Amino acid sequence: MFYIQDPLYADSKLLLDAILECCPSALSGAGAYAFVSADGINLLIGDPFFSNFLERGRFLLIIGMDEITNTRSLAALNHYMTIHPNLEVKAFLHNTTGSTFHPKFCWFDCGDLGYVITGSGNLTQKGMQRNREAFEAKTVTPDELRSIVEYWNSWLESVDTFLLPLDDEAVVQRAEENTHRMRAVHPRHTRLVVRPQTTTAPTEEYPAPAVTPEGGETPETAIYVDDELGSWEYDATSAVLICEIPRGERRWNQANFDANTFRTYFESTPGVTGQMALILRDVKYDGSMGEIRHRPPVSVASHNYRIELSVERGTAYPDNGRVLGVFVKLSSRTFLYSLIFPANAEHSVLQAKLDGERQRHDRLVRYQTDAEELQRLVPSLPILRYLSQVD
Repeated sequence: MFYIQDPLYADSKLLLDAILECCPSALSGAGAYAFVSADGINLLIGDPFFSNFLERGRFLLIIGMDEITNTRSLAALNHYMTIHPNLEVKAFLHNTTGSTFHPKFCWFDCGDLGYVITGSGNLTQKGMQRNREAFEAKTVTPDELRSIVEYWNSWLESVDTFLLPLDDEAVVQRAEENTHRMRAVHPRHTRLVVRPQTTTAPTEEYPAPAVTPEGGETPETAIYVDDELGSWEYDATSAVLICEIPRGERRWNQANFDANTFRTYFESTPGVTGQMALILRDVKYDGSMGEIRHRPPVSVASHNYRIELSVERGTAYPDNGRVLGVFVKLSSRTFLYSLIFPANAEHSVLQAKLDGERQRHDRLVRYQTDAEELQRLVPSLPILRYLSQVD
């Protein structure tokens, strides 16, 4: 089947989802990708579907070193090879003048059939979720797959001298060069950020961002935690959910949502188990991001529909007032979010908005809007640092 990945196309399909759909029945597989980022690796290999596949099947990944793949990419891959012995990764480091290693494909052996996915998307967050890409996800017979694997193995033998372990000195050096080159090409990696002194009311979980004594501009490194710049940005039309997080004594990070919000905003089906995980990344009160988390949506018998959020261990639910959640949808199943505590300056405005939408006092409010309205309501909210600005 031929697919187009396009964030504005109603029938779009994500390359990430196409790959993950092969995993539940896969016995083995392999792939080659020209450009690899730490975020892309975490999205694919860190997903429960792919992790479960690696518990029983082997996967060989060949990565290109010509441009994007950097030190963070190698660190992420080494981490996953440590926890998944069935994962093997080799770097393709060639010496061919005027030639770039540029493939983007993978195959899976599922016993009675096989899958081959070939297209334009790289193993990056943008390539698998955000960019406009085209790819084909094709089912093949065992005989067809056998021919593909034989051809693949023949190619591997022919380029054996170019396939190096990730800790090879030449591979590490090239990754470092790519890191330095990207920082030079993208001046946004370091920028000035204006930090108003009145933005925050600090808490232990969300400390106030630093400001100069004069309250002026402070140079700082970019708030991105990896080098795939822009991959976590969004625009004014992005779907936003502002909601009250239910009170809980110990496990209040397992936030409950009503069936409508579960279905329409989080794109999850109530009452169905084994769904693809939601991809969640929290934005802390200093504007920095947490780790990428894969959280399967959970339905329970009480008709509560839960999503697990990242809350610092030991953080108590406040005695007075409610914790509020602000979610921004980046693409299908992928969200940035922040938790806003009563002590935070933006809380009162957001709570007033929710109170205005409240129809029953015995029900929590979940209000769906867009990033444009969120910016009008609380322009100082740290998650808005990732709102794309038109220069």
